[in-house]
Amino acid sequence: MGGRERVWPKKGVGFFGALPFGWSLLIVPVLAAMALDAVPEFIPWAIPWVALPLLPYITLTSLLVKRGVPVLHPNTPHSRLFWHTAVLWAWALSYPSVVILTVWSVSNSPTLSVYERIALVFILVQLSVFCLAVGHEMLHRRDRWLRRLGDVLMGTIAMPHWYTEHVYVHHPHVATPLDWTRPTQGQSFHSYLLKIGLGSYVGAARVQHERMARHGLPFWHWSNPCWRWVALLVVWIGLSLTIGGWLGLTVWVLQALHGIYALRVVDYVQHYGLQRRRLPNGRYEQIRPHHSWNFSNATDYFMFSSQRHSDHHLHPARPYPLLQDYPDETAPRLPSDNRAMAFLALRPSAWFRTMNPLLAEWRRKFYPEIEDWRAFSSRAYRERPALLPLIEEVFGAAPRLAEWVEKRPLLLDEVESREFQQLVVPENIGLEPDVALTAQRGLLRLYYTREFGREEMIEQLALSGVETSEDIVDAVQFWSNAQAFQAEVRTMRGNILPVDAGLPLSNIAEVAISAVANGVLDEFEDRHGPVSGSGVAIAALDRLGDRRMVIGSDVELLLLYEDAEPDKVSFASGVQAAAFCERLNVLLASLAEESMLFRSVAMRPPGRGGSGPLEAFGREERDADPVHFLAEVASARLVHVVGERTERLERRFDRARRSVLARYADALVHELPNRRPRPGSGDPSLASILSGPGGLTDTMLAALLLRTRFAEGDLPILKADGIAAVFQAAGEQQVIDGGVAGDLADAARLWLNLDGIRPLVVDGDLEESGLEESCRAMIARACDAGSIEELRAVATETAARTAAHIDALVGAA
Repeated sequence: MGGRERVWPKKGVGFFGALPFGWSLLIVPVLAAMALDAVPEFIPWAIPWVALPLLPYITLTSLLVKRGVPVLHPNTPHSRLFWHTAVLWAWALSYPSVVILTVWSVSNSPTLSVYERIALVFILVQLSVFCLAVGHEMLHRRDRWLRRLGDVLMGTIAMPHWYTEHVYVHHPHVATPLDWTRPTQGQSFHSYLLKIGLGSYVGAARVQHERMARHGLPFWHWSNPCWRWVALLVVWIGLSLTIGGWLGLTVWVLQALHGIYALRVVDYVQHYGLQRRRLPNGRYEQIRPHHSWNFSNATDYFMFSSQRHSDHHLHPARPYPLLQDYPDETAPRLPSDNRAMAFLALRPSAWFRTMNPLLAEWRRKFYPEIEDWRAFSSRAYRERPALLPLIEEVFGAAPRLAEWVEKRPLLLDEVESREFQQLVVPENIGLEPDVALTAQRGLLRLYYTREFGREEMIEQLALSGVETSEDIVDAVQFWSNAQAFQAEVRTMRGNILPVDAGLPLSNIAEVAISAVANGVLDEFEDRHGPVSGSGVAIAALDRLGDRRMVIGSDVELLLLYEDAEPDKVSFASGVQAAAFCERLNVLLASLAEESMLFRSVAMRPPGRGGSGPLEAFGREERDADPVHFLAEVASARLVHVVGERTERLERRFDRARRSVLARYADALVHELPNRRPRPGSGDPSLASILSGPGGLTDTMLAALLLRTRFAEGDLPILKADGIAAVFQAAGEQQVIDGGVAGDLADAARLWLNLDGIRPLVVDGDLEESGLEESCRAMIARACDAGSIEELRAVATETAARTAAHIDALVGAA
C-alpha cells in the first residue's frame, strides 16, 4: 500500500488526473448539436449512443486506464483536486441546460424527424445517471452552496428530497431496519422499487417534521426544506409545460423516471442483504467496511468512484477522488460493476442465484457467531427492531408462530404490553429456577381460571360501539389474535403448559364466535323481531367442545333451537334458521381468513349432522360411523345461548346428549376394539407414540367409553371438562381404580401437552428428528422433560402403561 501511495498522487491529481472523469462531458456538445440539428449526418452520430448507451465512453475509459482509478492518499490536499471539482461544476451546470434544450428541441424543432426526437430523448434519459452521480457527490460537500446546487440537480430528476433521505436516514442507519431504503435478502428489485416508491417522499417529509419539532418549530415554518422541494418540482414541471407543452413534460418525466430508477438500483446493488448487528444495549454496531458491497475498476470514472462504497459510508464527506478501496478480507466485493449488476437485478432469479451465495459467505466471514439469520431477515425485525430478542426467540423455537409474526409484526407489541408484563414473575427476586417456574405457572393458571375467564374477555372485547357485523368480525379478529398470541408466547416459554393453555384459547374462541353470532342475531331481529321461546344455541364439537384448542384449529359448530310460543318469531320454520346459518358462516369464514386461532370455522346447516331443532338432535341416528358420531356428541358443548329460557334449553340439551350416548353405548363397545390404534414398527417417534396404542387417540377413546357407560346416571363423568378430567372424575367416583385413573389422567395431560405444542412447530405430525435444537428443547420443556430424548423415553413408557389400562377397560366393558 505504501508503494501505491508514492506513485498514484503523481498520476491521479491535477488536470490529467481529473481528465478521465471529465471525458463523459464530451457527449454534452454532441447532444446539443444534435438538438439544434447542427449535425450533418444525424443517424451515424446517434446510432452508437442509442444502440449502445454510454458504452463507447465506458469502453474508451477501460482501454486507456488499464489499472483502474488510482487510489490516492486520503490526506491529499484538496487544492490538488481543483479539476476534479471542476468536472462536478461542469456537469451540474450542463445537465439542467441539456434537459431544457432537449425538451425544447423535441417539442418545437421544425426540422427534426420522429426518429431524431426519439434518439434525443433516449440519450438524455441515459445521461440522467450522471445527474445522479454528480448530485450525490455535491450533497456530501461541506459548502452549503454546493449542497444547494446538489439539491437543484436532484430536483432535475424529481428527487429534491433525497438529501434528507440520504443524509439523515440512509447514512446513519445503513444496514439496519431504521433505513427504509435497505433491501433485504430475498427481496427482488421490482418489489424493492415498489416499496420505496412514493413512500420515500412521505418518509423524508416525516423526518423533516421531526427535525422541525426538535427545534420547536411547526411543520409549516418557512425554514422547512419541504418548501424548497415543492418549489423545485413546480419550477421543473412549469418550465417543461411552458417550453414544450405536454410533450415537453413527458420528456422531462421520462428522464426523471430513469434517474430515479438508476438511483434505486444502485442502492439495491450496493446494500443488498447486508446488516449491522444489534448490540445488547439496543444500539447498532459501528459502520464497518463490510456493511456495503464494493467493486472498483475503470468504471469508477463513470460512477465518480461511488462503487468504493464502504469508504464512502465510513467517510461521507471525503471527495470522490480520495475514496479508498478495500481488500476482499475487509469488505465484500460484487462480481461486476454497478452497471452490469443493475442489469442483473432486473432478473430476480439470476440475481438471487448470484448474490445469495455471496451473502451467505459474507455472513460466515464477518458474523460466524450468528447461526440463524431468519430473525434478522424478517419483516418483523424491520418493523420492530427493538424487539429483536423476542423475534429471535420466536423464530428459533416456534416456526409456525413466527409465520404469524411475519404476517402481523404488530402482534409483538402484545408481549410488551402492561397486561402481559404484569403477569411475568421477575427473574431477580431470588427464587430458584424450578420454584420460579412453578410460581409462574400457578400465577397464570389462576389468572386464566379466576381473573380472566369468559366474562372478563367479553368485557375487554368491548363491542358496544361497533355497529355492522363486518366491523364486529374485524374487531374480534384483531382482539382474538392478540390474546392468542399472548397465550402462545407463554406456552412457548414454558410459563404455562399447553394442556392449561387450552382453556384460555377455548375461551377466546368462544367469545369470538359468540360476538359474531350476536351480530348476525341482531341483523335477524331487525328484520323479524326478537327471538322468543327457549331460544337459540350454538354447540361446539371436538377441540373446542373438549377445551383443547390450539392455533390453527378446525372448528365445527351446530345450530340448535326450539319452537317458540304461538304467534312469536322463531327459527322453527327452518327457512329462517337456514338463512341465519348461511349468513353466520359467511362471517365466520371471514373471521378465519386472518385468524391465528382458527384455520376454519363452519356451522352445519339445519338438518345436517345434528344442526336443527333440539328434539331432532336427541333423536338423531348415525349407523355408518357410530364411534365418530359418539365422539362428536360426547364433546358437544354449548358455547353460545340466547333467548328467554336459556337454562331450560341447556337442561334439555344435556338430556338429549345423554340420551344419544346411552343409546349407542353398546355399539361403541362392539366397535371399539376395531378402532383402536395398532402397534407400529421400528424406533418410535413422538408422532407415532402420540397416534399409537396408549397415545392420544387411544386415550380419547377410553374417555369416550367412560362417558357412554355412565351417560344415564348423574355422575360427574359426563360433565367433566376435558379428557383428563373424565379420568379424574371416574377415579373419584370409584368407577375405576384410583391409581389407574391417575395414570390415565397423567397420560392425557402428557398427550395434550404434545398435541398443544405441535402447532407452534409444525403443520402436521410431530417428527422431532428433523427439528432444530431450539424447537426440540421447547417441546421437551412443554412436557416437563429435560430433553427430547428423555421425553421420548417417558412417552414410550407412558404409552405402554396406558395401553395396558385401556386394554383392561375395554375388556371389562
